[in-house]
Amino acid sequence: MRTKSLKVGTRGSQLALIQTRLVTDKLKQAFDNIPELKNRPIKEKVIVTRGDEQSCLPDFDNLDPGLFTREIHKAVVMGEVDFAVHSAEDLPIP
Repeated sequence: MRTKSLKVGTRGSQLALIQTRLVTDKLKQAFDNIPELKNRPIKEKVIVTRGDEQSCLPDFDNLDPGLFTREIHKAVVMGEVDFAVHSAEDLPIP
């Protein structure tokens, strides 16, 4: 029987990928203690956000709060990925 992989959505920046791999490594360690999840693969899906596409960012005071997260959130909601890892610096601050 083939084990269904989990898909994690992330930006493709070096920082985002490092943080995503830290999270997935910890999850895999935790999965080792759960027979149903042991050896379950986790695959990265790099999602390009509007913030990634813009070559010149606008004034930080007027930054769109979802500039680096909206597309990743949508991928979770649409079932394209199972979960997401965001850098704290990318999250909107209320």
